[in-house]
Parts: sequence; C-alpha cells; structure tokens
Amino acid sequence: MIWVNRIKAGETVASIAASEGITGGYITKSIDLAFLSREILTAIAEGRQRPDLSAKSLTRITWPADWGQQTPYFLS
Repeated sequence: MIWVNRIKAGETVASIAASEGITGGYITKSIDLAFLSREILTAIAEGRQRPDLSAKSLTRITWPADWGQQTPYFLS
C-alpha cells in the first residue's frame, strides 16, 4: 500500500518505478492485486482456486475494480 499512498500524494507511477528500479507495469499489476475481492482472497488462502491459477497468472489478468465483476475471471 506504500505505492498507493505515494500515488495519492501526487507521485506518478513512472517516478515510483524509476526510484524503485522496476517497471510501471509491475507496480500497476501489484496494486490491482491489492484490491482483489475478499471472496477471491479467501478462496486462494483456503486452496480453493482454479488449479491453473498462480501468482504469475494473477498478474496477467486485468482485474475489474468492481468485486462482483472479478468472480467470473476467477472461476473460468
């Protein structure tokens, strides 16, 4: 959440990425994962996720902000 706070304070993703030595895409995808629905996070913690779902595959999905719209991505 440190990156989110920096963005809220007016810093750009590009400047954060440069200061951290990573890509802006990595920051954006990481922030997306921080806002996954409780239902999805609980299922992962309990081992109920799809067998093909990995940390890497989670970062390849563009997650909708609406939690109700996230479930189809998770279940399909």
